[in-house]
Amino acid sequence: MTAELIVMNKNGLALAADSAVTVSAGGRATKVYNTANKLFMLSKVHPVGVMIYGSAEIMGLPWEIVIKRFRERLGYRSFPSIDEYVDSFFNHLTSEAFAPECYIAYVRQRAVDLFNAIASDADERVQKTIQEHGEIEEEDIEAAHADAVADAYNHIRDIQRQLKIKRSDIAESMNTHRDVVRKTINDLLENRPVKGSHKRKLIDACLIAAIVFPSMNQSGLVIAGFGDDDVFPSAKAFDILKILDGNIQFLPTFEGSVTLDNTAQIKAFAQSNETTNFMNGVSGRISEYIDDDMKGILSGAYSEKVTELLVQEGIVPEEKGDDCKARLGHAGLGVHSFIKSSVDDISAREFSGPVVRAVAFFSPTEMATMAETLLSLESFRQQVTLRSETVGGPIDVAVITRGDGYIWIKRKHYFKPELNHQFFSNYNRNMEVESDDQDNG
Repeated sequence: MTAELIVMNKNGLALAADSAVTVSAGGRATKVYNTANKLFMLSKVHPVGVMIYGSAEIMGLPWEIVIKRFRERLGYRSFPSIDEYVDSFFNHLTSEAFAPECYIAYVRQRAVDLFNAIASDADERVQKTIQEHGEIEEEDIEAAHADAVADAYNHIRDIQRQLKIKRSDIAESMNTHRDVVRKTINDLLENRPVKGSHKRKLIDACLIAAIVFPSMNQSGLVIAGFGDDDVFPSAKAFDILKILDGNIQFLPTFEGSVTLDNTAQIKAFAQSNETTNFMNGVSGRISEYIDDDMKGILSGAYSEKVTELLVQEGIVPEEKGDDCKARLGHAGLGVHSFIKSSVDDISAREFSGPVVRAVAFFSPTEMATMAETLLSLESFRQQVTLRSETVGGPIDVAVITRGDGYIWIKRKHYFKPELNHQFFSNYNRNMEVESDDQDNG
């Protein structure tokens, strides 16, 4: 997990990201490392940055490698707007970032994952039969596997239909990867009684799941800064669900920009409990309670209890009880809406409103301090509670302004800069070469 923050006003923006990354094995978290890089320049020379959250890899490649390869190809080129930087980066993801081997490895792994789930289901069916009858026949073992395959296949096809994805839409990808999946399943079926039509269904299910379903390791991406024509900063965020065969699945999650009317924005990504507390004066869990639990109480349990008392006291005839409960439930919904609206008004008036108005006048230094402080609160909360510390480590902070570009405020290195002057010399030399190449071109 991770925590990241962006603070924007007319002067520019600040980006901050922690360094925690959770490494899992077999679906179970095993260790948290506080060394991950999540904040990068998207361009070496232009005022645009990128943050990642969620999975540190995409299709088996570290995001850091993908981003830096794009940056190399971008060179001195720039775009009029952040939207066009996003389009260029997405085009890189779909056309240049991944070799066919990455797609093959992804499909193979998804086939293994689904096969393991189906095999586990079949084993449970076998064990249940043994517990009920004390033994099991060979044909019953085959039937258990056939039923497990059929249920998985039908479930996957149902989801495909719900998503309105036709078989013709994915036919090319299915043809591309069928042999890989068939070989993978053949290897896995060595000791499993799955044959004929059931085997074909299993292969189909694995193909469809790999092509249609989002990846289990989803990533978040934030691109922020200035395009050539932008006076004020803007940011866009996406959940990257999967990239396969040149097709990208993504979900826009945030789009914000500073304007003459909208002079400041503060947005947290991934884990945001303490930022929510600070901005709204109330925790996210309390807000959920007001939204869900209190709504259920006022429209359900409360109306039922009051109706029961009114009937007992003879104020409401018993035959009118259901009608009374329905009326009270409807009234309870109105009370809930009033309470929620009042809490939202107090939150905006007393907490988020004053903060946003103040942030509108912050200098870049003050925005950087705010972003780092809020992430530190998130980390500190986890340190003093009995929870896994999935936010932590050094906090990287950068400021982007129209005039000065991308400026590191705090940045961790895996090496000591004072011992590696050649790194910075090579960095600058490479940029000079790229500039000469573009001038000559």
